[in-house]
Amino acid sequence: MRIARVKVPDVRTALKLYYEKPELNNDDIMQLFGVSRGRATQMKKNVQQKMREEDVKTYMIPYSVNTEVAFRCWGIDIADYEKRLKKLQSLKLEEDQKGA
Repeated sequence: MRIARVKVPDVRTALKLYYEKPELNNDDIMQLFGVSRGRATQMKKNVQQKMREEDVKTYMIPYSVNTEVAFRCWGIDIADYEKRLKKLQSLKLEEDQKGA
């Protein structure tokens, strides 16, 4: 399976989606990678193929994809992202999100 290059997801956005959403839709993928709807659909199809191979079903919305399978398929390492966010916070490089 060939996966095209897209921008690296923002650490905060990736973690928020991972922990808030058990399943992702096109809007979530567009937010995560900053891609068009067509590109999001293409990326989702790759994940759907992987879900079929692993016999993982969607439960919320028929056209969504499982978040854990999607992140694995896209090479997003949540443990690494958590470590990076913690380091940013310790260096006080992480913006204060209270006003946002």
